[in-house]
Amino acid sequence: MAVLASITPDGVGPPRGPDDAAKRSRPARRGWTPTDWMDAITRLGLRGTEAAIMTAAVRWADWATGFSIRPSIETWAEAAGCDPRTAQRAIRRLEKKGLLVCVYRSKGNKKASEYAFGFMPDEAFKPTIPTPAQPESHPGNPSISPRQSVQFTPADCHPNNHTNHQKHQSNGSEEEVASSVDGWMAKPPSEEPVDEKAVIRKVLLQHGVSGPNLDLLANAEDITPEAIASEFADIRSDVKVRKASAVLVERLAARFGVTLKRRLALPAKSLDTIAKLDAMRRRSSGFLDSEDRRTLK
Repeated sequence: MAVLASITPDGVGPPRGPDDAAKRSRPARRGWTPTDWMDAITRLGLRGTEAAIMTAAVRWADWATGFSIRPSIETWAEAAGCDPRTAQRAIRRLEKKGLLVCVYRSKGNKKASEYAFGFMPDEAFKPTIPTPAQPESHPGNPSISPRQSVQFTPADCHPNNHTNHQKHQSNGSEEEVASSVDGWMAKPPSEEPVDEKAVIRKVLLQHGVSGPNLDLLANAEDITPEAIASEFADIRSDVKVRKASAVLVERLAARFGVTLKRRLALPAKSLDTIAKLDAMRRRSSGFLDSEDRRTLK
């Protein structure tokens, strides 16, 4: 049975109707930070435009007063580094997955619609609640059948509920089964240790950064996923930039004081050898010019 938790302000689901407008100003029940949601998005395996859309949504959300955001399609596209039609298709896919919920859809595709965060599936949360071990069955002591297995809900993990008592009928007598909830299960996800460097490394990979400089940037001090997304969006807005990932590496290195690893230039002797090999290859093909003849002397 899936345990769903909402990242909308009321902690239950997206606000519906004008009477629920006040709910959008209440903080999330689980109290997650933007870094926690970035980690959850990474756990879902989102890539490309969908990952950029969700990253921008987390960056734009007002975590102090509410979670609703209302950007236009052009703003989504600029943040994701793609054209408006691609951004719109990615938003539709995120709506089908339940990660984004359209609270108010404006008339016309290019106008701003209001979105709220939807539901996160089980695998996005931590810690994972283990299935309690069932006792072996033997005559005279029936065990709990699979259909009667104890199910944990978010309410069971509340710190005040230390014990959950469930009663099962067996041969006319009541058999009380107590399942204790440990302290680590009662802690909210925000209190669990988060590998910040691993999250930053995955965000860099999603923005095309690779090679030996990937780990150098991931281990830089004060670098955040929001800073990476902001720099990448600014780079993609410049139509003259051909390779945005290379410019992103240079900007992040200058901003956070990272010394990049660069390829060393080949010595002149090695360059001459390469030129001679190319000339020999062209001579064998019958395309030898005057420059090649001088090189082979």
